Amino acid sequence: MTIHVVPIPSTIELTAPAFSLGTTNIAGDTGLAVDSNSTLLVFDATVPVAVGASAAGSAVLPARRDHVHTTAGTTVDNTIARYDGTAGAMQAYTSGGPVITDTGDITASAQPSVGASGASGQSNVTGDNTIYTCTWDEIWDIGGNFASNTFTAPTSGKYLVSALVNADGIGSAPQIGVYVVTSLRTWYAYVTDQSANNVTVVDMDASDQMTIALQVNGTGSKTVDVLGGSTRTALTIWKVG
Repeated sequence: MTIHVVPIPSTIELTAPAFSLGTTNIAGDTGLAVDSNSTLLVFDATVPVAVGASAAGSAVLPARRDHVHTTAGTTVDNTIARYDGTAGAMQAYTSGGPVITDTGDITASAQPSVGASGASGQSNVTGDNTIYTCTWDEIWDIGGNFASNTFTAPTSGKYLVSALVNADGIGSAPQIGVYVVTSLRTWYAYVTDQSANNVTVVDMDASDQMTIALQVNGTGSKTVDVLGGSTRTALTIWKVG
């Protein structure tokens, strides 16, 4: 003979979902159930703030693996971030920095650059083989590295130099030299024309100095002048590497 026993009905309480996300499966309390049309809380009602240069993500319900920026970056839309030599470290500029416009133009407001014209009053300075250091009237000086006719390299690198020196009173002098003189070495350009130009790329260490010199040999005395003005005597310096 078979006896069928009917279980006595029991009440199951429906509660709000309270699931936890973990690394293992763990059984919950007995006697509790969740209705199939319940809403599971995943997001909080806090509107997230913009992530800044070095901000970490945050929320009322923190995730186990939250989003964190460990190094500084940049939040300026058109400013180029820089790499400081440390793996994974992108840095914002403390001031200034290269900027890309909407049209693709790149401006490097602190990139060293100098433009100068020959100063007036450089009369009877060479001709007897004297090496004369030219004087200049500054037109622009991005970075503030040019003073007293001397350019001082702010950082180590390669600098493009164009030195045009227009001399007067050379007569039939056989040799004219325009020198780019740096702390490391002197770069020579010899010509036999009245207008002498020395265009070269020079290596400079930080704090090295540069001047431009003129040497004329053959007149027998100091009878050679350096003509002033940007169309006659001109100097430009750009950092190119």
